Order: sequence, then C-alpha cells, then structure tokens
Amino acid sequence: MKGVPLKVIQELMGHATLDISPQVKQDAVKRLPPMLPLGTCVRPDMPAVA
Repeated sequence: MKGVPLKVIQELMGHATLDISPQVKQDAVKRLPPMLPLGTCVRPDMPAVA
C-alpha cells in the first residue's frame, strides 16, 4: 500500500489507534532526509524565506 496515508490504512483495518513503539518511531526518523537550512528555497517557483 505504498503511498497510502497511514491514517487511511488504520481506518480500513478498523483500528481506533495505532500503538507504535519508540524504536519504530526512532527508526522512521532516521530514514527522513536531512533538514535544509531555514530559508532554503527547494522549489525554483517559490521565493526563499528571509
């Protein structure tokens, strides 16, 4: 179900809540791309924030 929001999957499965362990959350955060410096323009059609 790649690309399907987790909230949708949760509801389709009939779960009121999802209990995600701290280790699973930590692993997910490690997979995020690095943060860009504040004010960095990532889209050429959007002005940079000063």
